[in-house]
This record gives sequence, C-alpha cells and structure tokens, in this order.
Amino acid sequence: MKYLVRIYAVCRRTVLIEDAESQAEAVKRANAMDMNQLFSYAQVEFADEVQDFYVDEVGDTDYGKSCLWVINDKDEPELERGLEHLGVNDEVRSS
Repeated sequence: MKYLVRIYAVCRRTVLIEDAESQAEAVKRANAMDMNQLFSYAQVEFADEVQDFYVDEVGDTDYGKSCLWVINDKDEPELERGLEHLGVNDEVRSS
C-alpha cells in the first residue's frame, strides 16, 4: 500500500513588529503577514518536535481512510482522528 504523509512540523520565525500598541496587536499584525513568504526554507528554524502527521492512502479519492496521527510519549505513532468508520477501538488505535 502506498501512503502520502504530510508532516506538520513546528518551526519558529522571529519577526519585528514595530509601533504596536499591545502584544495582542503585535500578534494580530504578525498573523496578517504572508505566511508563504515568511516561512521560506532560508528563514525558518525547525523545532525538535513534530506536531502531527496527516496520512492519505494513495488511490482513496474521497479521503475516507485519511487519518491524523501524533507521536505519543513512548515515541510511537498514535491515532488521533480517523478510522472511526472501521470500528477501530482504543486498544488497537496505535500501530
């Protein structure tokens, strides 16, 4: 079986927000920036953590088998969301 796995990594990018009246305004202005330009490879520092993984089965055109996975505290993949339609229970959710 072939799978497409999207890795949602945590990265940091420091930006200078000048003349903001508050921290909330600075966050709002930072959030309004062009994220595609802001997070080009030359400008980011990746954290040691990965937020989650989104997995699609190749050929599953309606994405019915797509699942969201996280890495648990034992460094093992754990199903966060998906496969409910297959009746997967908590005991077999990680593999």
